[in-house]
Amino acid sequence: LVSAFANAIGLRRYDFTVSDEPARYELNESHLTRVFGPEVFAKCKANGFDIDPNDLPSTKEVVTDLLGQAHAFFLEVPGWSSWQSDITTHGFWTDLLGPERVVILPRVDLLPQMQAIIIGLTEGTLSLDQVPDFLVEHKVDEETIKQVQRSVANIPIGAQVPLRQAIIDSGHEIPKAGDLYRVKPDVLAKTDLWPIDPSELGDVVPVAPADSEVKEPSWL
Repeated sequence: LVSAFANAIGLRRYDFTVSDEPARYELNESHLTRVFGPEVFAKCKANGFDIDPNDLPSTKEVVTDLLGQAHAFFLEVPGWSSWQSDITTHGFWTDLLGPERVVILPRVDLLPQMQAIIIGLTEGTLSLDQVPDFLVEHKVDEETIKQVQRSVANIPIGAQVPLRQAIIDSGHEIPKAGDLYRVKPDVLAKTDLWPIDPSELGDVVPVAPADSEVKEPSWL
């Protein structure tokens, strides 16, 4: 169902699943239409995936395809699996994604920080030894910091770096830190998927009016 610009330029997007439950190894047409709506297969086809409702791929096949497009992770909320007692949550998702993509989420309220850490490590913009300082800034206690460190230590750190470098080596540019994005007059947020070309700016750098009460967004 996803058509991501990151994939179009040769990068992988990010996909996070958060749960304390296992799932099913086989897909069901009625479940898909119940969750995504009756046009789910038409929408998939519009994105280039002609899926036959009578011949659905397995969950494993879907995940294999996903990993070719996305840095996918399962954030496991500690808890008890309420069904399929012979299948543990950790075992199910480890089987699907691999142990390096199953991350324990110590507390649900830390979801934004965990996602930021995973993305930073995968992008190569954050190192493992910087994780504690990042969490201290967000007033996370020492024991939880140790749990987070252990949980993210084995993810594919830097996996986006060679993909990004390959684009640069081919002579193409990609968005980088400090790039300016188009903004709507009343919204201080990125509203375009590609930065403004410097030639479009001239000698003027767009800034908020001096009397504006608009502040930079706090992402966490």
